Amino acid sequence: MTEADLKRGLKAALLAMMPGGFAVRHEDRFTAGVPDLSWTWNGRTTWIEIKKDTEPTAVQRAVLARLGFASGGRAIWIDYRAGRSRAKMRYGEIYDGRTGERLAELERQASWPHLEIAAYVKTWHLG
Repeated sequence: MTEADLKRGLKAALLAMMPGGFAVRHEDRFTAGVPDLSWTWNGRTTWIEIKKDTEPTAVQRAVLARLGFASGGRAIWIDYRAGRSRAKMRYGEIYDGRTGERLAELERQASWPHLEIAAYVKTWHLG
């Protein structure tokens, strides 16, 4: 599964969890540092960088930090990882875009945790 597949899956989960929301994919091969997508719902926007088995570059971290401070802390990066066992358990970790601090580690499961990530983002948009 590619990062593009993960982005599509997360976008679908965000729409399912928060009907009426709006997702914009920002990344392209010419613009460095801009997060992969933004999610707007309930008058708030979250900036999201998606990684698969890797971490953001220094430029991506700097942009996430600036967006995090400008948006009241709603800039995150998500590290999707596949387990190394036969079961191939999958999980995700959510990190604060401002500090790099891990905010949540999602349970290992047989499928990618898109709905769990969407539920986490929803709590920010309700509060």
